[in-house]
Amino acid sequence: MNNDFCQKFIFEDANVRGELVRLNNSYQEVISKASYPPPVKKLLGELMCASVLLSATLKFDGSLTIHARSNGAIPLVVAECRSHQLVRATAHMNEKSLQSPELINNHDLQALLQDGKLAVHIQPKNGQQYQGIIPLEHNSLSACLEDYFSRSEQLPTKLIFSSEGDYTSGLLIQSLPTPADKEPVKQQSRWDHLTQLIQNAHPSEVLALPIERLLTRTFPSETLRIFDKKEISFDCTCTRERTLSALSAMDRSELKSLLEKKSVIVVDCQFCSTRYKFANTDISHLVSQPAHSSPKRTH
Repeated sequence: MNNDFCQKFIFEDANVRGELVRLNNSYQEVISKASYPPPVKKLLGELMCASVLLSATLKFDGSLTIHARSNGAIPLVVAECRSHQLVRATAHMNEKSLQSPELINNHDLQALLQDGKLAVHIQPKNGQQYQGIIPLEHNSLSACLEDYFSRSEQLPTKLIFSSEGDYTSGLLIQSLPTPADKEPVKQQSRWDHLTQLIQNAHPSEVLALPIERLLTRTFPSETLRIFDKKEISFDCTCTRERTLSALSAMDRSELKSLLEKKSVIVVDCQFCSTRYKFANTDISHLVSQPAHSSPKRTH
């Protein structure tokens, strides 16, 4: 049974949209690939939910990726949502740092991603790609994303994330541009009221309550229209051909040295753990060819 879905809702008498995402199977697929400690599991869950919530308004075939690089305990973390709600995610971690007393149960984003950079990358199948930088000025992912929407998109946004065990969830409401026939002051007043209400939603309710009950409890006097669920699934895009392409981007002296030391080169996909084996004869021809440009994103 697929327990993974996203579900859109709108406020009938306010120019505000909402989205709920819940992940179970796909989240388990991700966190089962490594012995992630609790802070890393939580961050992976939040980024997966965020990638779904941010991609929900995109009207094209393609992908949205949220990724962070840092000099801290988590050097790299990536979550991707592609068309048809296909998700994947991975994290690299410094296990020694994460076992320190300061970080072992620390969920502070700035502490985990020390000197880090967070970005969102949108890649349509057809058209121009886009990348936006999300300043790491807060200690939670929700606050960083809220600031990003407010500053760069001029769309006031409120986010709640919740993770527990094998489940992770996210709830978003977002104020849309004020129509010409609406009063901006009234729109702001309605938005302020709704953001006060959503703060009463308990993380355990966001994680588990049926959406109708969750929204009724959170926004008791509001008229809402709830749309059908869209199923979400874990899916990885790695292939033998793409892995070979990644090897072809290696420095030629490094590749030659590797071939001299090993008769078989083994490459594991960091997202799904699929193992690809290449005999020396499979890739020896690459040494005499010019190195390809490094791919824009990791497969």
